[in-house]
Amino acid sequence: MKQFVILLCITLMMGCEKPPVTLVENDVSLTYSSVEATATSQWLNIATEGTWTATIEFAEGATEWAFLVETEGEGDALVRLNYLPNTVAVARALDVVVTFSDDSEKRVTMTQSAGTPIPIENSVELSTQEIAHNWTSNVAVTITSESNWNVTLVYGSGASGWANISKSEGSGNEIIQLTPTENSLQSVRDVTVRVTFAGEETKTATLTQKGKPNTDIGGTTVYLELPEVVLPSDKNYKFVTHYSPLPGRENARNYSILYDPSTYSSLWVAYPMNKEYTSSGAGRNEDWAYDPKIERSLQTYLDKGYGGNSDAGVWSKGHQIASGDRQATKPQNRQTFYFTNMTPQKQDFNGVLWERLESNLQDWAKNLSDTLWCVTGPVYRTVGGSEPIQTIVNRNDQKTCPVPNYYFKVIIRKSGNTYKGIGFWFAHNYNYSIAHFSDYPSMQDVKTIREIEQLTGLNFYFNLSEADQNAAETSVDQSYWSQLFGR
Repeated sequence: MKQFVILLCITLMMGCEKPPVTLVENDVSLTYSSVEATATSQWLNIATEGTWTATIEFAEGATEWAFLVETEGEGDALVRLNYLPNTVAVARALDVVVTFSDDSEKRVTMTQSAGTPIPIENSVELSTQEIAHNWTSNVAVTITSESNWNVTLVYGSGASGWANISKSEGSGNEIIQLTPTENSLQSVRDVTVRVTFAGEETKTATLTQKGKPNTDIGGTTVYLELPEVVLPSDKNYKFVTHYSPLPGRENARNYSILYDPSTYSSLWVAYPMNKEYTSSGAGRNEDWAYDPKIERSLQTYLDKGYGGNSDAGVWSKGHQIASGDRQATKPQNRQTFYFTNMTPQKQDFNGVLWERLESNLQDWAKNLSDTLWCVTGPVYRTVGGSEPIQTIVNRNDQKTCPVPNYYFKVIIRKSGNTYKGIGFWFAHNYNYSIAHFSDYPSMQDVKTIREIEQLTGLNFYFNLSEADQNAAETSVDQSYWSQLFGR
């Protein structure tokens, strides 16, 4: 089920600070058995060939202060365990219990050290403020208080009664669940969680659910790799799908983009990958050109590189879908050189880390009989972030182009009757030297697809069922994706 992580920013900084322990079959471990009072997240490492379920056991009478992002699955998995900082002067502990398909059970214990008591201000916080139309999973509601409280739901104009709360009254700090139903209308709707504390103080938090998207976008088929296409009325976004010949097919899809003229770049590029696309050796055509489906005035001209100086030399024309991803035919390869597929990238990033991930993905795809569904994109500012955005002047036409602060790539593949997924997240402000980063990409660069959705505000693979989305987006099977690491 789609569940969003509380305290996201701290969680993402924690990441995988220590590599997961190597496990034997039907085993489980935590990255850390004891954590500081201020810690909020770590990995649960599960090793099995069968199915598994995971639960948390707290001390008798204790408030629930932790939760697992994923509570069931199949095969090896890394699952995020999230917990609240300890703000009382007593250490506390929990057990994570994993039950395997053979009914065997493994238990691991985590202890969180005593904290420094601080005055608690009444507050309520949602794990996410906006969800997709087909989101029916729990949204965590974190209530912080030293007093009794009760909860009511207040609906905005339009539909009402479309969400349920797991608990309407309680006391102290607690995480309860808000469960929405699917929105079958195209209009947006919202519900406000109103918490009234002792003394009649009231705090609120509002959840907005998007309307059902129009899946007939200009007559274009909605392919599995496409994120939810959102076209705000105050933006001039352009949604485009490019087609080109493949052997035996005159008009096969190549890739799709959501182009933002204000940044002269595509917010994402979505495309399938398999040996049909990556084999045959069409070569690198270097046919730099305007995208014929978008007005030229909305693009920046890139016959030569962007020019200017970065801290690692001139700015490169960084492909989002790589030239090497499209080797079946020359027309298909030429389309990867459209200006709408480019962003300004530091050369040491473009030519080392980015190129390595592209090459590893291409090598794997050449040997696949099935398909990888990929989405790649730049990120100028994370959701709710205030990162400064550097700009450069393109020497070809003097247009001012912003430089991305991050890049992402998310990938899913069908495995048996389910889907597996992985996300890569790269900061664009590091100096990626070949000597220092010879083994990249690594698990340091990996996030779940759900985490990248939270950072970008995008809704990936929304055409999958909710069960398949949860399977692909909430955990990463490191061994399954091992061919994407190293060189």
